Amino acid sequence: MLGGALERVDKPWGYEFRLSLGPNLTLTYLTLFPRSQTSLHCHPHKTTSLTAISGAGTIKFLKDSIDFRSGTSFMVRNGLFHQVVNTSQEILVVLEFENPSDANDLVRLDDEYGRRFMSYEMKSESNSLNETELSFFNFIENGGAWSNSETEIKILSWKNFAPDFIDDAVYAVLEGGLRDKVSNALILREGDCTSTSTVQRLIGSFDWDPTTKLLQIQKRPASELKR
Repeated sequence: MLGGALERVDKPWGYEFRLSLGPNLTLTYLTLFPRSQTSLHCHPHKTTSLTAISGAGTIKFLKDSIDFRSGTSFMVRNGLFHQVVNTSQEILVVLEFENPSDANDLVRLDDEYGRRFMSYEMKSESNSLNETELSFFNFIENGGAWSNSETEIKILSWKNFAPDFIDDAVYAVLEGGLRDKVSNALILREGDCTSTSTVQRLIGSFDWDPTTKLLQIQKRPASELKR
């Protein structure tokens, strides 16, 4: 298992596990308790992506909000104030990727738990995981496939991409990405999340880096969802 590489941070709204996936990329597994919410905050320097894999809620901004539930994803540019709200009576589980990695790249504008002028919390003394969390991080370490009651996730490498990407899936770049043929710049880089339709639009003009690994995240069919 990942041992000391995995860090748990307890929050007033729940808790999160942080895992470094490389020098520039961190994956955070957030668990928000029912009817709880993060602070309204921004990251001045890093880009993050948020993908819900269990539960339902909203992402709020300064003036509006969007629906947020299993299988949906949103890219958060640096400097954009946002807040994840669990609007349900069930837990909301979110995968967050950040590039570059910096937990202290955080500015809180508002917080119902009194953390407005506080820095990022210290890691917890215990790294205890429940069965679902343990299986998820084993999957991240060893590859293959993973699922919970609402979402199916696979790790795909550049060598075994399917000819067609699955409709209505979310793709997160773990390594590599799409490169421009002229400038050699990465158009999709580590930590970026995007939809099937966007990937299909881009692959006609850009090349996959041969080191590329993707996380394919898909909401399970309605017939399979727990009732």
